[in-house]
Amino acid sequence: MLEARLFEAVGYAVENCPKLDKVMLIGGEPFIHEGMVRFLEKQRLDVMITVYTNFVWPNPDVVLPDNVYFLSSMDAPAQDIYGQLRRTKDFRYSQEIMRERSSKLLHIDTTVSKGNLLHMDAIFDITRTYPCTHWFLPIDPRMMRYEDRMKNGGTPTPTELSNTLRTAARTKSLMLDDDDLRVVEDFYRRRGAELTPEGFERTNDFDTFRGIYLSGVNKFKNETFDYRKDMAEQKITLPGTGQHRCAAIRRYMEISFTADGQFVPMVHCPELWDILATQRGPGLPSFKALMDWEYEARGRSGCQTFCGRTQFLGIDEYEDTFRHIAVEPA
Repeated sequence: MLEARLFEAVGYAVENCPKLDKVMLIGGEPFIHEGMVRFLEKQRLDVMITVYTNFVWPNPDVVLPDNVYFLSSMDAPAQDIYGQLRRTKDFRYSQEIMRERSSKLLHIDTTVSKGNLLHMDAIFDITRTYPCTHWFLPIDPRMMRYEDRMKNGGTPTPTELSNTLRTAARTKSLMLDDDDLRVVEDFYRRRGAELTPEGFERTNDFDTFRGIYLSGVNKFKNETFDYRKDMAEQKITLPGTGQHRCAAIRRYMEISFTADGQFVPMVHCPELWDILATQRGPGLPSFKALMDWEYEARGRSGCQTFCGRTQFLGIDEYEDTFRHIAVEPA
């Protein structure tokens, strides 16, 4: 079912969206789903397909077409830190597959938290010879928002509620504060000018890191969790779209699936969430129906802030990150 739905979605987009140039598959881990792997093996699309993977694959020998590339995360330099953050023993295995597939690796993110703050240099050293960019991003506080929503009016299952509360508690213990930002700033002062083997900048800069952090301060502070007051008082201004309709809808779209294979629109923008939550019903039966829903629902919204529809990576930054990659059609 997943294989069929992916072919339906991408096929519709290829036919009806002439500027389509990238498809990203994310999870969880995409490679644990057989339908996802079959889709990747069979497709011969003239667009780049990027798979966000932790390189812990049930079948590390899977053969993929040339238009499939990888994005990944690397939050630890060794098993001891990896085990503390991920609760698994797969660090060596994941690094073996990453090295084998490094020629197709476009980008790596490191989520910086109190758990790995003092290991940024060692993490950066691992990817030094890889032909990819490597960004450092502050740990995402959005679990605080999910925790509030599930407690106040949500309808989670007992398992969903338990998992969310446990993850939120774990996240709180790892959140950065302004003293930690000084450590991050020192790292960028020492390592921020490094280039990839091809001569491109390897990482984002400290101003970007700090801006994302402060954006989180403003968007996610609440009674359940709050940043240090001295940081929360700082302001960050996001650029306006200059128009009524959500600007990012033309550039980026994220979808998920129900258990029975219906399409579900994904909404990350805090300003749109409350507006759209009342309009979003069950999953939609076809990708065309989803496209119609997106156009109508977001067209009625009054969002004036460009957010890129993801918490960390704006559309312009996403384009700039991969602009140096020249991809030949499959």
